[in-house]
Amino acid sequence: MPRTEATAVDHEEAVARLLGLLRTGEQSAQVAFGRMARRVSPVAGAHAQHALAGIAVDEARHDRLLAAGAAAASVVAIRPEASVRRFFVGLQSREFGIHLARIAALDGCVCQVLSVVLSARVRARLPLPLVAALVTIRGDEGRHVRVARDLARAIGITPATVDEVDLATRHAFASVLASFDTSLSALGINVDALRRRVQRRAE
Repeated sequence: MPRTEATAVDHEEAVARLLGLLRTGEQSAQVAFGRMARRVSPVAGAHAQHALAGIAVDEARHDRLLAAGAAAASVVAIRPEASVRRFFVGLQSREFGIHLARIAALDGCVCQVLSVVLSARVRARLPLPLVAALVTIRGDEGRHVRVARDLARAIGITPATVDEVDLATRHAFASVLASFDTSLSALGINVDALRRRVQRRAE
């Protein structure tokens, strides 16, 4: 059945909104990891500073990949609402370990979202250049989660606290995703299942 113009516009907007969310997240993570690399304490050591700075570089590269993929597919990202942007800013904490644990949790959420977005059913509805960027990003984000969680524990954040922060951040991000329900549904995503997945405690 031919796709109507209204459906085509809806689909294009859905891709643009997803792209806007992902780019906002990558830009926020770049700033967060860069800031943490600069303020890391001597207790954590040069290894932690190097690891955090490396992740910040990765996040900047991810944003460029998304921008390039979008440009190749002629998609213009739609910037998320102010409340969504405030969520990312609100992850900051004066407690270094807490901030690190929150960012690790957020990257875990991104991994969950990307796993769904890159499922066969959904990726078929996305422009190929954007899919290529997302595949690369998903590979990096899993490593970021492990590195950040390990560093948080290494500087004295207890596993119980890391798990508590992880769960709270996941629930908060699930609420953020609610404002993207229409767009995600237009891409063939079961939004309720995605929220449950995002909220699930990290292993």
